[in-house]
Amino acid sequence: GLVCAEADGRGEQPLVGLGAIDYDAVWSPDGGSVVFTSAREGSAELFRVKPDGTGLERLTDNPAYDDQAAFSPDGKQLVFVTTRNGGTADLWIMDLPTRRAKALTTGAGGDFRPAWSSDGRWIAFSSDRGSTMPFGHGRWEHLQIADLYVIHPDGTGLKRVTEHGNFCGSPKFSADSRRLVAYCMEANDTLETRRPNPQPENQQQDPRATVDTRLVSIDVATGAATEI
Repeated sequence: GLVCAEADGRGEQPLVGLGAIDYDAVWSPDGGSVVFTSAREGSAELFRVKPDGTGLERLTDNPAYDDQAAFSPDGKQLVFVTTRNGGTADLWIMDLPTRRAKALTTGAGGDFRPAWSSDGRWIAFSSDRGSTMPFGHGRWEHLQIADLYVIHPDGTGLKRVTEHGNFCGSPKFSADSRRLVAYCMEANDTLETRRPNPQPENQQQDPRATVDTRLVSIDVATGAATEI
């Protein structure tokens, strides 16, 4: 279930009741509603509720998996992840007044964690499109490669903004819409971060070595990246 509280943590109380599988909540730009994913009626669907817990409504109704919604800056549209087009994870855009939704991305790869720029011009997302699922160095496991992309809400202008070959996820725009911040890691570290006790490759040579993700700031126009 979801809970709602003041910014300092006080006044915590259930938002939509406890017991259901609810997650990935996001506030609308005007603060008037919360959209979240829930399996309360079977498959994962998008729901909307007011901050006081009233007015619960279902936004999607499809056997596919619908999740990871993000608002447009004017609050009139949602971009979300869905598997309704053949089982792959694609981005779709929903017009909230009409509930009509249409595909934004397609293809064999998976697209995840969309974020809308504050100027409304771009949607950023993480994707494994173009990955050949290479093996880890000296390993039999496949590496999980993911790059960051941006695309205009009308489906034009798709471009990759990170250097291919590693992993970056969950992009968010800066307030001026010029930069993305995301968490990134080396490709081979995607194997170890899935283990209960990750061990870096060079730990025998350097006992202080760790397997870490790092926060990176990326210029959308140039792709120039700097660690935060």
